[in-house]
Amino acid sequence: KIVVQSKNNQLNSFKLLWLQEGEGCQNLANDTANNGGRSYTCNGITQSVWSDAIASKLVPSDLPVDVRAAYNQNPKQFKKHAETIYKTNYLPPCQNLGQLTKTVCLSQSVNFGVSAITDRLKQLNTTLSDKEQAKQLIDLGWQRYQAICSSDPSQRPFCEGGWKQNIIYRD
Repeated sequence: KIVVQSKNNQLNSFKLLWLQEGEGCQNLANDTANNGGRSYTCNGITQSVWSDAIASKLVPSDLPVDVRAAYNQNPKQFKKHAETIYKTNYLPPCQNLGQLTKTVCLSQSVNFGVSAITDRLKQLNTTLSDKEQAKQLIDLGWQRYQAICSSDPSQRPFCEGGWKQNIIYRD
């Protein structure tokens, strides 16, 4: 299990993100980001995010347009491109937060989208410590995961499996 720990308040946001998103490519039919099994997600980067990154020249335009082909061409380089995408597209709402909250924020920005995390950040009690804000953000994220699983039973395996890894906190 992945645990956000408050010990010395130092946790690399990308270390947690790589643990959660995994390395390599997956194609799960019930993962809505995979278009019902018609496309792949590699290092957490969906086909549509990859296509947008190429179109916006966030990554070199000479890379394969297919996310899986780009990953297979050079997994180490793909990971660097994925990190660039995460830093550019998902990290900005999290920039001015404490380290623990920033770590949780980046994960949720990737999983729920920038718009959702921006709304969620408005709900944070800014008088709380970094540790307490991180816990609050985790609780808000878990509420969202449970709402997804309640409204769409096909997502239950994600709720009971990998999504739990996105919300664990331990002192």
